Amino acid sequence: MNIKNEKFQTIGHWTYSWARLQDDLIPHYIETIDSTNLFAKKCPYSTKKNQVIISDDQTHGRGRNQNSWLSPQKGSALFSSWVFDLDYIPQPILAPLIGLDVYEALFEIRGFSNIALKAPNDIYMNDKKVCGILIETITQGSQSRLIVGVGMNVTATPHLATAGCIENFRSQNIDECAWGGFLIEFYKRLKLSVKESQKNQILPEKCKRILIALNQFQLLDQKYQEILPSGEIKTQSRIIPWFEI
Repeated sequence: MNIKNEKFQTIGHWTYSWARLQDDLIPHYIETIDSTNLFAKKCPYSTKKNQVIISDDQTHGRGRNQNSWLSPQKGSALFSSWVFDLDYIPQPILAPLIGLDVYEALFEIRGFSNIALKAPNDIYMNDKKVCGILIETITQGSQSRLIVGVGMNVTATPHLATAGCIENFRSQNIDECAWGGFLIEFYKRLKLSVKESQKNQILPEKCKRILIALNQFQLLDQKYQEILPSGEIKTQSRIIPWFEI
């Protein structure tokens, strides 16, 4: 889809324009969509390139356990699903790796430091949720389709007390250049994590980084002690599987 040059460019437009320049990525832009993850499930398989579905308005977005994702002002958020067609089934360690990818890539925007990863699938700034991640894997014959849904409030906040947007935590507005820096870093990290998910253990150095990201969350009752190579979280009293947080 061609997007005309406009005085005001939305987050979806910026993301689509960036994605079109990537040699290994097929972008799909739909201005209003029910769910980017649902659309991703219907895309033709492509073993040569990855795909990304981008929208400026998602009417039936969902998070973990069928929770709804409330949309802020149209064009102010990232609604995206990143699609990888693989010849292997990603291991459970992928979830904490992708959480780390989003968390660390946000620092490329610069101007804020109060970012936290909240297991299993959220990014917070201070006590406000700014991003949700939904990972789905579909197996079909010898192929697996990995779908990584990323919804992020960028320049506006939904009418929800617990929600925020990343621009609210930055002294300057987010422009296309800053947003492009995030996308470059996130996609680079995401591709590496997808490859690493063929294994069933996280590298020790990344375990330490995930622990730091988790312990930035301001609403924790107590700090986590360790991230195990399996992705499980160790507290003072027990070991908790990532998706049971």
